This record gives sequence, C-alpha cells and structure tokens, in this order.
Amino acid sequence: MLFRSMHPFVAHFLNEYQSTTRSLPLELLAMSEVLLEAHLYQQQSDESTVKSVLERRDQLLRHLAKTTGRKNAFMVARELIEAARDESELERELVNTFASMGYEATPHGGPGKPDGIAAANLSASGQQQRSYRVSLEAKSKEASDGKVSAKAVNISAIVRQRDDFDCEHAVIVGPDFPASKDGKTALEKEIANAKGQPHKTITLIRVSDLARLVTIVPQKRIGLSKLRELFQECRMPEQSAEWINGIESMKVPKPPYREILEAIFALQVAQPDAVVKYSGLRPELRHTKNVSMTEEDLRTVCHAMMQLASATYIFATTDTVELNQKPERILEAIDRKSTRLNSSHLAISYAV
Repeated sequence: MLFRSMHPFVAHFLNEYQSTTRSLPLELLAMSEVLLEAHLYQQQSDESTVKSVLERRDQLLRHLAKTTGRKNAFMVARELIEAARDESELERELVNTFASMGYEATPHGGPGKPDGIAAANLSASGQQQRSYRVSLEAKSKEASDGKVSAKAVNISAIVRQRDDFDCEHAVIVGPDFPASKDGKTALEKEIANAKGQPHKTITLIRVSDLARLVTIVPQKRIGLSKLRELFQECRMPEQSAEWINGIESMKVPKPPYREILEAIFALQVAQPDAVVKYSGLRPELRHTKNVSMTEEDLRTVCHAMMQLASATYIFATTDTVELNQKPERILEAIDRKSTRLNSSHLAISYAV
C-alpha cells in the first residue's frame, strides 16, 4: 500500500508516519479508506456517490490537518504550492512562509498596501544596523503554471508600497513570470529603472522555488542575515532559483543538537517556573557541554530544530526556547525529517 506524503493530513503528522514503529495509525486509516470504498461499491452505490463520499472524507482530513496548530516546514511548503491559484490563499500562505523562516511576518492587504510585511529584527554588528524589512506581494494565476505579466506585477505600485512601509526590500511571488532576456523584457527594464536601487530592491520568486527554500532553511540552518542576500543579489526569478540551488547544495556540519537539547532540558528541570532564554542557555552550554555559540547561532539552530521536528516538540521564539518532548524524541524526529528531505525534498511515496 502506498501513501501520498504531499496530502496535508499525512504531511502534518510526517514525523510520526516516517517511523516504522509508530506508523500503524496511518496504515489503519489508509486501510479504512480502501475498505470504505470497497463497501460502497459492494452496496451497489453509483460512481458519483462513491466519489462524493470519498471527496468529503478527503476535505475533512485536510481541514483537520490545517486546524491543528503550528506547521512544520514541509507542511508550510505544501500549502504554499496549493495556494498558487487562489489570490487570498496565496497572500495568507506567503506570510506564513516567511514566518516559518524566522521573520516577524504580519498580514496587511487592501488598497495601497502590500499583502504582508516580514521584519528581520537582528542585533547590530558594531556600528552597522542589520535589521531589515521586506514587503510581500502575492500574484496568483488560475493555471498553476501560468505566468504573471509585467502589467499584473505593477512595479510602480510595488515600489510605492515598499517605501510607504519603510521596507528595504520587496518580494513578489507567483506561479511563474516572463523569462529573462538579458535585460530586454518589459519586466526587467521596469525593475532596473525602479527608484531606490541599489539599497532598495525588488525580487521575483516562483512559488515552487520559495516552497523549496522554506524546507531548505532549517536543514542548512540559514539565518535571516544570510537570507537577505537573496533580496540583495536577485531580481528575476531565474536568479532567485539559482541562489536557492546554491543554498541547497551547501555542505554544512551537523550542529550539536543533542548538547543543546540536553542543556535546555536541564534548565527546564532546574527552573520549572522560568523560561529558558538564549542568554542563559549560552553559559549552560559552555559550562556543562563545552560548546561555545553566539546567541544568534543558538537562535538559528533552535528555530531550525522547531521547523524540522515541529513546534509540538520544540518551540523557539526570538528570545526563548522550550521543549515539549524529551531530547531523545526530538532527535528522532529531526533525524527522520532530515533524512527524508535530503532524499526527496517535496515528494515521497504514500498516496491515500
């Protein structure tokens, strides 16, 4: 029996279903689906009735998955792809995607406003301010492979919204855009002539590429400072795809997940009435595990673990982190997700 991991219900509980010792509930659910369909035909139900019952069941499973709380990176990517043909859905999922990558992302929308704002609240480096803001704009098409025209992108409106909301960068996301032609297309010319450059930028990204990026970020432990390079260096979707390809091919050493989780767990046991802050976690790691990390690196790693294992296991904010499972359980979930994403990215067998 094969199950489709891209189904929202399966994707939402992927950490459990990837385990051969804990996948029995999914197997039973899938078997009940098969038996239900067989029973309907046995009762001589017509084709339309069978289809209607199964579609209703499918819709219910999707609804349950989408309303059960925070989502892992895989689920966020899946919902972004599914929203490509619906304007309001794409706007919402675009904001959710940037929130998943660690931004303080808020929806806006309405006349003269971007669909959302993503703020990277970073500490200064010496005398240099590193915080930045990105205006978010979603451009859907009825056909999932449809191209958003230069007129529909409306660069002048994007620039105005970016500047009105004090953003350094603007990101436009759609199913696809006209192909680049060495700066000769209308869209390339409009972006090249937009005011504010080079310090203020506009970046086009395909939905499929952004979906890849949101699953890569926790694997490669990409922080908000590194992500800014995408907006600073890329204008057209081909450039964005190439930048994401480069991130995907990066070789990064495995961080000290176990040491960090054990240190957090020890602090929670020792101080059950207090939250664990990165400022307190740093000395605990250094003294008990002989691991030295900056607060920013700790924040990036903890956020990556949350996206890999889901917030039901470990929950990381800008300043604090908490464990909702024992370190061993979290490590198992991280290992399963990392192995799965490295081998197949957004697709594995499993189709209900």
